[in-house]
Amino acid sequence: MDHPYLYRYDEKGEFIFRIFKLGDGPGESKRPDCYYFDGERIYIYSWIPPKIMEFDRDGNFIKEQKAPPNTFVYMGYIDNKIIGIRDEIRYSDFIDQNGFFETPFSIYEISSNFEKQKKIFDIPVDHYIRRARWWRRVMFAVIPYEQYLFILHTSEYQVDKLDLRTGQIERVFTRPYERIKSQKKEYIPELYNVVPKNPLPPPFEYVWDIWWIQIANDYLYVFTSTVTDENRLIDVFDMEGNYIDCFYLQFPLNNE
Repeated sequence: MDHPYLYRYDEKGEFIFRIFKLGDGPGESKRPDCYYFDGERIYIYSWIPPKIMEFDRDGNFIKEQKAPPNTFVYMGYIDNKIIGIRDEIRYSDFIDQNGFFETPFSIYEISSNFEKQKKIFDIPVDHYIRRARWWRRVMFAVIPYEQYLFILHTSEYQVDKLDLRTGQIERVFTRPYERIKSQKKEYIPELYNVVPKNPLPPPFEYVWDIWWIQIANDYLYVFTSTVTDENRLIDVFDMEGNYIDCFYLQFPLNNE
């Protein structure tokens, strides 16, 4: 998904098709939020207007149903269940406060018609809040694997393995890691703009230890913030949390 569209490519990176159009009509959306697969069907959750659109694997529109307004930072079909993760700040008392707070991203099991949501687990996520606006102070990523969710939700070197069946953290993946100082300078407001209209969050002391995670062939790959020239250090763990090896991978550091 590259907002506001969902694209499909083949294994060689060749473009195949683009799903849905912008609008309010059947099979259209002004603001898609996330998508998931169920067998041969692709389901796209639309925030504006709130609905679930169903397509086949060839991108053909099948049907849609209304859904309650919501905002998910992640959605997937895992262990035969629809799983969604929602940032709870806008629904909590934190929104009216200023400062640093640990607020939850809640994991829900969602019914097929999206009318019922059962909370499974709360993920603590650091935020900076000011004037009803908020900024995450951590990298956040979720990767499904069997009945588990591998969750990156801190600025330090830590990946949690959550068992969706038990609602418990089954394992924590980590290793000693030398943190890297941030090079961004502190924001200094102009003399006649002491309270800017769009207040910026304070700078980070350190960059995020982990920039992304990925699972392939039953191994967890951790993209660290350690960079040499155009090469980023990748750590490899097995599914039991054992550190296996590391290597450098060359790709553009601007993430393009």
